[in-house]
Amino acid sequence: MFDDLEIRLAHRRQSIVLDPGLALSLHGAPIAARLGRVADLWIVPELWHILDNVALSQGHRRAFDPERSLGHAPRDMALSVRLWERLRSESDLSSGAFFWIGDALRESRLPEAAPPGLLQNCEILAQSFDARGHATRAGSRSPLWPATRDALALSVVLGTGLVLTHLDGDGRPPALCRMLDECAVRSTPIDAGDGVAAREREQLRRMAAACGLAKFVFAGLNLAVLQLLVPRYVPFSVPAEPDGLPDLEDLPLAVSATLWDGAEGFWYPL
Repeated sequence: MFDDLEIRLAHRRQSIVLDPGLALSLHGAPIAARLGRVADLWIVPELWHILDNVALSQGHRRAFDPERSLGHAPRDMALSVRLWERLRSESDLSSGAFFWIGDALRESRLPEAAPPGLLQNCEILAQSFDARGHATRAGSRSPLWPATRDALALSVVLGTGLVLTHLDGDGRPPALCRMLDECAVRSTPIDAGDGVAAREREQLRRMAAACGLAKFVFAGLNLAVLQLLVPRYVPFSVPAEPDGLPDLEDLPLAVSATLWDGAEGFWYPL
């Protein structure tokens, strides 16, 4: 029975949310292009806003320091913008396994099997995470905060979604984990010897090798996987109007203010 289940799971396309910090790196666009061949790759719309703002600041020579604001050197950021522009213009993102959520259904691209109320529930989780960040005085002024917040919320609502991220240069935990820590959400490294993690890790490694990601690892990119457990989250009922977004203030205070209580992240290097 378990062998049959493993076979079925192995043939199911994995939902992967791309960490905005990784997406903005030099490797971001090439990794996205390859992953879209073998997995359902989710991109948060805030990524487009950041890339457009960086391109605009470069074109008008505005005082914008991507190394200080986004953690990438100006030359690397400029190349990353060009690579994403090429990916967006020379390939049809809507024809591959690239998905995203916008402010409304008409601005989103969702798979047929998307969870009901995906947009609305992502908005609720994002708003509640913002509230938690303000309560803990986390660094919500970072340009990456909205994009990273949306990526975390999206991975939770997808249920089977995971966030593809990377370790810092000296092997420190992913920057996502530091953001979670700032918001009083614990992040726990998973031992490579853990049976469940080892099996999942092996499946992801095979998928990565199949789409040509091995060369990025050989070049020194330390990819990692982050999964989130938010035990208080249960999908909320959504309005009949497809584009209706429930306001967080309309939810019971006990739900909205404590939705991320007891949440925990789990990560391991890929």
